[in-house]
Amino acid sequence: MSTTACIEPAVYTGQTLEKNGYTLCTAQDIPFTPTEWARLEFLTDEENLSYSKAQVGDTNESLSMGFFRIKKPGELKILHEELMQIIASPKMLNFYREICQNNKLWIDRCQAHLYKTNDFIARHVDKESYQGYLYSLLFAISQDFLGGEMVLYNNKGTVDTFKLPYRSLLLADSAIPHEVLPVKSGVRKTLAFFLME
Repeated sequence: MSTTACIEPAVYTGQTLEKNGYTLCTAQDIPFTPTEWARLEFLTDEENLSYSKAQVGDTNESLSMGFFRIKKPGELKILHEELMQIIASPKMLNFYREICQNNKLWIDRCQAHLYKTNDFIARHVDKESYQGYLYSLLFAISQDFLGGEMVLYNNKGTVDTFKLPYRSLLLADSAIPHEVLPVKSGVRKTLAFFLME
C-alpha cells in the first residue's frame, strides 16, 4: 500500500503565487512537527554537516557561503537521507504541490546553505541553472543573525527586500531574479531545493 494514500493533503491559506511570483509560508502554515523543525536545525549545524565554501554559483553569480549538497541535480543518490526524508516526505510533497497547484512536482536538487559574516549571493535566476526548474524553495532554519535579507525582483516589476522569518518557507517561481544581501553577524542557515515535473 502506498504511504501517500494515507496522508491528508495540507491546506495552504496564504497568498497565491500569481500575485508576486512568490509566496511566504509561516511556521503555522507548514505541516512540520516541532520535532521535524528541531531535527532540521540540528542536522544542518556546522558540526553535523561537511560544508564546502563556494565563491561562484550554478549560474556563475558571485557568492560567498558554505553549502552541502543533499541531492545533486539529475541524480537519484541522496547524500543525506534523514534531511531528505523530512523535506521530501509525502505530506511535504503534497504541501508544495498544493501551493503550486501541480500534482506532478518532485524535488530535483537540494542543498543546505550556511552564511557567516559577509557571506552573500549576488543577483541570479535559478531557472538559468536548469530550464526544467519551475519553483525554488527556501526553508529559513536559523534566527540569530543580522543582515542576510532576501531581495526578490518580483512579477510586478518592483523589488521586495525582507528578512525571512524563522521557520518559514519561501516558495518562488524559478524565473524570478533574486539575491541574498551580506550577513552582518551571526549564522544564517537555509535549505534550498527546486521543484520540476
